[in-house]
Amino acid sequence: TTLAELEAARTAMGGTASCVAQEYVDRPLLLGGYKFDLRLYVLVTSCVPLRVHIFRDGIARLCAEKYHSARTGEGFGSADGDWRFRHLTNYAINKQHPDFSVAEDGTKRRLGAVLDELASQGHDVALLWGEIQQVAVKALIAVQPTLAQAYASCRPGPDVHPFSCFELLGLDLLVDERGRPWLLEVNHSPSLACDTTLDRDLKDALLADTMLLCSFSAAEAQLLRRANRPSSGGGARARPPAAEEARPPPARRRASNTVEAPTTESRRQQLPSQQGPSALPATGFSRLTSRHGR
Repeated sequence: TTLAELEAARTAMGGTASCVAQEYVDRPLLLGGYKFDLRLYVLVTSCVPLRVHIFRDGIARLCAEKYHSARTGEGFGSADGDWRFRHLTNYAINKQHPDFSVAEDGTKRRLGAVLDELASQGHDVALLWGEIQQVAVKALIAVQPTLAQAYASCRPGPDVHPFSCFELLGLDLLVDERGRPWLLEVNHSPSLACDTTLDRDLKDALLADTMLLCSFSAAEAQLLRRANRPSSGGGARARPPAAEEARPPPARRRASNTVEAPTTESRRQQLPSQQGPSALPATGFSRLTSRHGR
């Protein structure tokens, strides 16, 4: 796409519209001939230091009609139906198609079922899952300074507990024909609407685990109250407990195995599904690190 073509498109939309230009991946990985993307959830529990957790479940959203590359001559102006049902994976668009369905082989599927299908076709889903984790980490590292500044401006004071807020993000990714994930966008306020049973099962577990990971134990709350209580000496407040001391003890945390990905072999450890769709764990976060351990 040339700059002139982009300008022509902007003019067609009114001339003053604000736009985001993205590279179009015209050779996506297909499921039975259908283009799809993945919605995954990432939880940020701290900005300084940056702590990121990925939810080991998600949704695959398929186009309602089979994909045809623009290279074949069809283009986006084809009179053969609505091109959006072949090229755009947006749920809001495809749910309007008469063939839209939510099932193991439908237009909206569970992440584990999709990974199992890709594995049966010979794709290295362990490597793919590892690369997805790295995309999530790098996306957050890129905005960490901005996040840290915004967070510092909202904290009442320097003595406030460093884990006093969190952010749940929705990451949309596309996988190309070589099995490489591409980040489409990051939603800082992902929809938690439950239009289907699939949504309800997934998002109930997502929210329950988010609250579990971010909540304080009774013992921890007592430590925080004691730390912020004025001292008897001169009214000065005591220092809060160290960040690591103030986190919930390991016994009450949900399993959230740290996932490090410096090598291909270590990226094979934590998959959303390893025993088929029925065995997909419905809950659970994994702590993410970059390949450099940051």
